[in-house]
Amino acid sequence: MYMHLGPENILYNKKEQTMCVVKALTADAQFKDGLVYVTATIQVYQRDVRTNLDLPFPVDLELGDIDVTIDERCDEYEVGSKIPPHP
Repeated sequence: MYMHLGPENILYNKKEQTMCVVKALTADAQFKDGLVYVTATIQVYQRDVRTNLDLPFPVDLELGDIDVTIDERCDEYEVGSKIPPHP
């Protein structure tokens, strides 16, 4: 939304949005398995959309669902593990 409201009026497509999430999480090893799945799914989508232009973007990789998709595939990640203890 920030980029859309800016002076350049940039709109990112769903794949670009997903790749921003992947890039942001790549440095954290606990998300590796989930990111491997996301990357592989995007590669398959890119291959298949060349022959079927009406192919929808995988719904489990959209911004509203990608967090669950990554979490479900990460054995190393435990929800809330990065939250500091409450004093």
